[in-house]
Amino acid sequence: MSVPRIRDVAALAGVAPSTVSVVLNGKATARVSDDTRRRIHEAAEQLGYTPNVAARRLRTTPERAVAVVAEDDLSTLPYGLGLLDGLYRACWEQGCACCCSRPVASRPACATRSTTRPASR
Repeated sequence: MSVPRIRDVAALAGVAPSTVSVVLNGKATARVSDDTRRRIHEAAEQLGYTPNVAARRLRTTPERAVAVVAEDDLSTLPYGLGLLDGLYRACWEQGCACCCSRPVASRPACATRSTTRPASR
């Protein structure tokens, strides 16, 4: 069986998916009855529904990122360090995350606004 989704909970509880979302996100107001809230929570528990945190983050948090995937190690090319320095600086100034990697690399070198400040000139 696949991972239960909001629409599965809604079908079992006999309500619209938007109602399930409102209830499970704790935003239910007087417009959702106690009985409906109970049915939704019971359906979610019966199905083993848990919110998909990654999906929620994609919908609620704008991500500003630049990813560079290069076959060669850019830092070893004659222009590579200057290119990377400029890229990281531009990303830093714009509040973007920057990640450079090779296709086979298991741990890309990443820099984000909150963790890495570009070197001063």
